[in-house]
Amino acid sequence: MALRQSGDDLISALQKGEATLEQIARKLEEEADRRFCKPGTGLVDAAQRQLAANHSHLKQLCEAAGAQPPDDEAFRSLQESVAEWNSKLNRGMQAATAGQQQYTRHDLNAALARIAMTTD
Repeated sequence: MALRQSGDDLISALQKGEATLEQIARKLEEEADRRFCKPGTGLVDAAQRQLAANHSHLKQLCEAAGAQPPDDEAFRSLQESVAEWNSKLNRGMQAATAGQQQYTRHDLNAALARIAMTTD
């Protein structure tokens, strides 16, 4: 009888722990969504800034090494494509927020994949 009670207590504790973890995961996703949805503070924006910094550093390294510099036109094209994707994503998020529609992480990934496949 005591063994069964101990097992039931363990199951109950695990269920409470699972519920707590799910609550924490939801809070983290809400925080990530909140941060991502602010124009200029999302993950894509941070990646764009880092990419620009890396490109500048690469140009300096190539110049110092006497190597051929990276193609600025290709870099600008990449930046424009990323900015366009980011803009489309932000418009979609704004429309969803206005309509109180909630996107899941899977929905966002699928939307990004569709945009990537339709862009040259």
